[in-house]
Amino acid sequence: MLIERGIPFTVVPGATAFTSALILSGMDASRFAFIGFLPEKKKDAKEVLEKYKDLDMTLIFYSAPHDLKKNLELLYSVFGDRKAATVKEITKMFEKTVRLSLSDYEAVEEPKGEYVIVVEGGKGKLSDFTELSVEEHLSKYLDEGMDKKEAIKLVAKERGIPKNEVYKFTIK
Repeated sequence: MLIERGIPFTVVPGATAFTSALILSGMDASRFAFIGFLPEKKKDAKEVLEKYKDLDMTLIFYSAPHDLKKNLELLYSVFGDRKAATVKEITKMFEKTVRLSLSDYEAVEEPKGEYVIVVEGGKGKLSDFTELSVEEHLSKYLDEGMDKKEAIKLVAKERGIPKNEVYKFTIK
């Protein structure tokens, strides 16, 4: 409500930075999952993110400044385009909250300070993809902002069909 009215505010810290960051982000705080730092290796980090991508609750991550852009790019590659916020220096002189879309990861300023990344939750997994055509299934991910190559791979994996079968729908 304060954010919508353009009224500046801050929070009094508790035992953890992520609770303050969640409030400062303006994201839905009714249900959330705190994930913490992602693994250093990209493959391991992707495996972790895959477990959480369909949760319909706000997701919270910690990030070192030198990993911020890399982590935002990784979140975008797995989750597609979602609302997000980066929060740094909570309760300090240079406290800053930046609300953005994950697709804007390249525009993030040169990071300084420890960050909390807050990401909008997923829409929940479709329970039965047989209700959708392959083309509709692919369009769903593309409309969410997912990269074409990643969307093709995911549709093929979820349907148990070869990627080239899915690729055919992108060349129309």
